[in-house]
Amino acid sequence: MARTYASALRASTPERVASVVLKALEAEHPRSRYVITPMARALIALRRFGGDRVWDAAMRRQFRSSLVS
Repeated sequence: MARTYASALRASTPERVASVVLKALEAEHPRSRYVITPMARALIALRRFGGDRVWDAAMRRQFRSSLVS
């Protein structure tokens, strides 16, 4: 798990998170979600443009290793 969070694609610095939280707190109309990492942006695009089948396949692939002992 430590390797996962060492990647700049999957993790963010505390300063970056704090700046996004501050932006949300100061917004007159805050959004429901704020995207910080490049991986999160890619997943949102996959969900939006890929459709249900692509999304389901990606989620199966992502979580397969945690289901197999």
